Amino acid sequence: MLKSHVLCRVPTLLVWAGLCASGLCLDGLCPAKADVEVQINGVKQTVRSAPVDPFLVIDSADKLRNNYEKVKQFLPLAPFQINNYWVVNPTDAVMRAFPEMEHFPNYPSAQGEYMVVISPRHSEEIPRYSKRIDFNRQGKLLWQKENGPVAALVTETGTVIGRSPEDEPLSLQFFAADGHLITEIPSVFTPGQRMPYRGHLRLLPAQQLLLAWEEREVVTINYGGQVQWRYALPAEIRFARIIEPDIDPLGRGIYVPIQYEKDSSVELLNVKDGTSNGAIWQHKLFPLPLHLSPKGQLAAVNHRQRFGLVNWQNGESLFLRGSNDVIDLLDGKRLVVEANAMAGASDAPPCLVIPLAGDLGTSVFNAAGRRIWSCNIAWDAKDVRSRYLLSADSKTLAIMLESAADEGKRKIFTLLLYNVDPVNSTP
Repeated sequence: MLKSHVLCRVPTLLVWAGLCASGLCLDGLCPAKADVEVQINGVKQTVRSAPVDPFLVIDSADKLRNNYEKVKQFLPLAPFQINNYWVVNPTDAVMRAFPEMEHFPNYPSAQGEYMVVISPRHSEEIPRYSKRIDFNRQGKLLWQKENGPVAALVTETGTVIGRSPEDEPLSLQFFAADGHLITEIPSVFTPGQRMPYRGHLRLLPAQQLLLAWEEREVVTINYGGQVQWRYALPAEIRFARIIEPDIDPLGRGIYVPIQYEKDSSVELLNVKDGTSNGAIWQHKLFPLPLHLSPKGQLAAVNHRQRFGLVNWQNGESLFLRGSNDVIDLLDGKRLVVEANAMAGASDAPPCLVIPLAGDLGTSVFNAAGRRIWSCNIAWDAKDVRSRYLLSADSKTLAIMLESAADEGKRKIFTLLLYNVDPVNSTP
């Protein structure tokens, strides 16, 4: 049985297999299908595609290095792992990678100059402190701390930001590059917030800020451990939550997507003081989450019943498809997005890619909302999260299979690249 975290094309594949086995499939009419063997979390797995097979499959650091120029546009800017190798600063002309230190969690800075290695305590309960943390610069041990944090971020200036366990309210420790404790923040979020435990952290290197958020509040902290400002949703607004804030690629500050009960907004906040810089859109019937195109011109938005493209500059929609009230059909079948799917967008021409449930397949839609390409894709794997990325010109689709576990580090298992050619697909 084929299983995937987001995609499952079993019915279609079984129908094709049955037709071929019964001799009912005529020459030239049976969709081509390809089985590709890949390494996912150290285990051989099968990825199946029809009618288009991937032109490039990357599941190791060596393959990534050999095809770096072709794929670096799809790689995350923050350090990530691929099969036990760290890859840092993918904007470089030459790939920079080094093996992960075995047995212990380790966290590099964005350029790979600094590395923190954490020796965990082994107990049945989640420990509040690690046994020891080691701080290295270019492979040389500079300092150690007993009873250190259980996880950490490392800035490009050598500041180590340790965090509390995920089952406790988020607290932080800031260590300087020479090892001395700069400061501690016992409670990052305002007491009384509904979700104090699952705080999220993101470094903003260009601003030398740490961005922290949970469902009701956003906090920025400088590398010296000083809180710069807070933004919280009003208490009287009960049905609202913040989803994945980040720095705006168009230079308008920090954008904060907010999902309300029936609609959504994206607020813009000044980086320096958190005051309002306006909004990209307010209270529109756009689903969330959102995912920006490579040049930040468009946003793909989606949930299970709706998806579409939005102009990121002015918040106007190019198209929206699907509805809770009206049944939207494609090839006579209801449009439903695969669970936990993350759509992707291109810039010019404007396109959206999204995996659809049933046998509608991974589909690319143009700016008018018309499907121009599709492919049925499935894999044998558990605990895998998938991301769908289009190149800026929409000619290449990248599917990134990565670990679904949140371990404070991003683990990419496999990258599949497809040519998006409307002529040779079967939308």
